[in-house]
Amino acid sequence: MATLGRIRNHGVLLLIVIGVALLIFIVTDFVNNGSTFFREQRANVGSIDGEKVKYNDFFALINQAQDFVKVEQNRELDDNAFESIRQDVWNQLVMQTIVEKDARKIGMIVSKQELSDLIIGANPSPYISSRPMFQNPETGMFDHTMVARLIQELDNVSKSEGQNIDMEQVNRLRNYWKYLETNIKSATLIDKYNTLLSKALVVNSKEAQFAYNNSKTSVDVIYAMKPYFTIADSTINIDDKDIKALYDKRREQFVHEPSADISVVVFPISPSAEDIDAVKAQIDAAKAGFVAVSDSTIVDSVNYNSDVPYVDVFLSAQDVDADLKEFAFASSKNEVYGPIFIGNTFKMAKIVDTKMAPDSVKLSLI
Repeated sequence: MATLGRIRNHGVLLLIVIGVALLIFIVTDFVNNGSTFFREQRANVGSIDGEKVKYNDFFALINQAQDFVKVEQNRELDDNAFESIRQDVWNQLVMQTIVEKDARKIGMIVSKQELSDLIIGANPSPYISSRPMFQNPETGMFDHTMVARLIQELDNVSKSEGQNIDMEQVNRLRNYWKYLETNIKSATLIDKYNTLLSKALVVNSKEAQFAYNNSKTSVDVIYAMKPYFTIADSTINIDDKDIKALYDKRREQFVHEPSADISVVVFPISPSAEDIDAVKAQIDAAKAGFVAVSDSTIVDSVNYNSDVPYVDVFLSAQDVDADLKEFAFASSKNEVYGPIFIGNTFKMAKIVDTKMAPDSVKLSLI
């Protein structure tokens, strides 16, 4: 009884203590759940058609795309290139996600066997047959064996990791291959989907027959017409309700959207004589470095000075710029030609290497 009495005497204090404890519990629960929510928000970079895109997955795709470009162009990337790659990866992911979502609903896929045929089959995907890495250096043509060799080398490295291997280069090649394989699969699925849509829009035989029958059907009609002006106005009674009803029915026909008159002045962007002289001075200054550049730094030199990126392959006569063809196949290694000015473009070329092959030369172009 004494205990109950003490509880009654301190009832208000007890209620305050219990209330504070409950408040702490609620706040703690909110903080815990809230932190989980915010962590989840930070873990996602966005959503595509309701599907969340996780940061780690998106960053992995960017790494693959970066390594693909590095291997293809044999150079490191600057901030502008990285931003361009990031945007390209996102755009590809949007297209891929939307098409795959609809394709799954109708059972459309790219099977493992189909993907294998597109990579090492008799009719490979253009995504792989056009890659310089898989072109035979002697013929300049696509070589299946070089694809198989890369796959085998990556497989062998996976079995022997931990040994004295340049893992940075290996991981770059792995990302290169993953990116290439993913794009082949995605492009094939999108091509299938587009083909399906195009076939769905073709007129079928029933529709064609129906249109033909309608076009050859004719009827004879006899009708009588009484012009409005023959009806006396006095015989027609129109009140305000009739006028308002007609107004409400037709007023949308007379709505005019806001419009504006715009005067446009087009200024053609063409170089002045001073502009051409300034660019010529720049390329003349670059020529000394172009002549002296070594094989190890020629890639960076060309990519820095030229609008045409360096391509490390031997070119046949049909691939060489027509303005440079005579120089390319009549000159020796390290000879430089130009600069020449043709069609508002300065061109300069250097023979990097030559080899005995059907109409083939390795040419560096600025």
